[in-house]
Amino acid sequence: MKNIVNYTEAANKFLHKEIVLFKLTSHIIFFYRICNKLYYNNIHQKNILIKRLTTIFIRILSVYYNLLLNVFYGGYIPYVAKIGKNIRFPHGLSGIFISNKAEIGDDCVILHHVTVGSYINKNKGGEFSPKIGEGVFIGCNSCIIGKTIIGNNCQIGAGTTIVNAEIPDNCTVVGSKFRIINQIEALSE
Repeated sequence: MKNIVNYTEAANKFLHKEIVLFKLTSHIIFFYRICNKLYYNNIHQKNILIKRLTTIFIRILSVYYNLLLNVFYGGYIPYVAKIGKNIRFPHGLSGIFISNKAEIGDDCVILHHVTVGSYINKNKGGEFSPKIGEGVFIGCNSCIIGKTIIGNNCQIGAGTTIVNAEIPDNCTVVGSKFRIINQIEALSE
């Protein structure tokens, strides 16, 4: 009986790895990570020849990456956006738009048709993009736009619109005219 259980656990682990390898979302995140790493490492490059070759390689790879993302999902996630580790898209990348200068923390969950967009104001001097903390859950059809700062461990409900606001840590936010309905006290360890 122990052998059967061991074989079943091994098969499940193998199957999980196979699913991750052949899931298109995984490939797109993989290409995003490569382009992002090359782009930010290339900024500090001193050798002009290497910098130009790397820039050409990034552009070619990003065209393929954007083509996959646009054709299969209708979304846009630029390789210059700062996205943290372990970000998850449980419903795929369908309709997701993330601005060039957006920053998204680690362990975030983003559902389908979410916009994390910038706000351009020439009078105030430039482009303002959202900063999203760690462990944030963003529900489907949510819009986070402008100079918005969302704290750690927040939950953004489906259909919520947040424009130029600051949301504290450990909050639940809902509504098209957003309101904070619950602020959870941080658990002390």
